[in-house]
Amino acid sequence: MQTINPTENTWVIAGNGVDLFLPGLVQPGEEYVTGQPIVEQFTNRDSFLSRLDELSILYEENDYVPEIKELTPDWDAFNAYTLSDATFKSYRDTVRVVDGELNSALFDAYSLVDTKGTGAFSVVWTQWCVVSQITVLHKEDIANVAEGFNLPADFVAIVRGSTP
Repeated sequence: MQTINPTENTWVIAGNGVDLFLPGLVQPGEEYVTGQPIVEQFTNRDSFLSRLDELSILYEENDYVPEIKELTPDWDAFNAYTLSDATFKSYRDTVRVVDGELNSALFDAYSLVDTKGTGAFSVVWTQWCVVSQITVLHKEDIANVAEGFNLPADFVAIVRGSTP
């Protein structure tokens, strides 16, 4: 717990690294006790509001708001998963027998998603799913893994078989 007892009007941002708590104004002579560490203190309301804008936080005073963190897609980890997962490998093996180049096209297409969008991936994925005969359940599993690696929502939707 942390206590502040300001000598002038103070605005605080407190948090635990996951959530930020914005109690707003703590006036002189008031004691404010928080179970969260104080992240930042401001004695100027405009500076406080400006900092919230920088953090892209919409708030009402005394609200809990999530800390805004930009999640980075981890394409390398997703690629490692698709290369090492036994179930996915069995589908790749099926595709290899029918169309040896389609697996490479799939990996090439999803490597372009961040820079070129999902158009090429969508076309290749659709063909790959037909050839591999992947089940809806396994598409859902792959989509869940993709979400876990913070891959783009439109990419995940295509993997699931839904329109982004």
